This record gives sequence, structure tokens and C-alpha cells, in this order.
Amino acid sequence: MISKQTSLEELAYFVCSALQKHGVEAVLTGGAAVSIYTNNRYQSFDLDFVTLASVKQITEAFNVKN
Repeated sequence: MISKQTSLEELAYFVCSALQKHGVEAVLTGGAAVSIYTNNRYQSFDLDFVTLASVKQITEAFNVKN
């Protein structure tokens, strides 16, 4: 379950897992990747992913209704 106490690393894991279950490959990039890699010596407050998936594939992975 995601809450205010969920770490950036845990949230990235939840997002990647949900995408992967739907066959969507995504790579965490940017500040969040640096934050996780450096054990939070650099702090980021968002997650940036790179993917070749369509918006439709991503919204279906998260059951988002358009």
C-alpha cells in the first residue's frame, strides 16, 4: 500500500511492477535514480521514467479511465 511513509525506492518499485505486469518496459531516470543510487545524498521528490509504451498501454496498466 502506498502512503506518506512510502519511500521513493518503494514507489518506483510499485510503478515498475505494475507496468511490467502489463508488458510495459520502463527505465527509472533522472533525480530519483540518482537519489536511490546515492542512498539519498541527493534528494529527489519525483519519479521520471523512459518508455516506448503508448499512453494507452500505461493507462491500462494503472486502470486509469479516460
